[in-house]
Amino acid sequence: MDREKSFRWCGACPKCLFVDILLAPFVPKAERAAIFGDSGLEPLDREELTSIFDELIGVAPTKPFECVGEVGEVRAALALAAAKGENPVLLRYFLAFHPDKVPSPAEAGAFLRFFDERNGVPEGILPLLK
Repeated sequence: MDREKSFRWCGACPKCLFVDILLAPFVPKAERAAIFGDSGLEPLDREELTSIFDELIGVAPTKPFECVGEVGEVRAALALAAAKGENPVLLRYFLAFHPDKVPSPAEAGAFLRFFDERNGVPEGILPLLK
């Protein structure tokens, strides 16, 4: 396997879409698009990923793979991205067709402050995270 190719993001799988969603509130769109390859499209702007997106936001019966987070995290990140003024295709779809699934700003912000004391983080690193 070509080493360079093995470290690229495909931009079209559940993992790529999940990562794009989590970065959306914090990383500018142009930087996110550059991460996901030559097409110039970030996963959140790929309408063909709607079925995967539906799984990630919890409106389809299954969630893909273990390389993605929880439905609540996805919804919170999308709400925070919308509040920041992001406007990719799948975010517009979420807001238009699933407004009842969009957390309030307070609920979305709670995800940024949550810390589970039961974790496997080494003691020396914990102060950096808290």
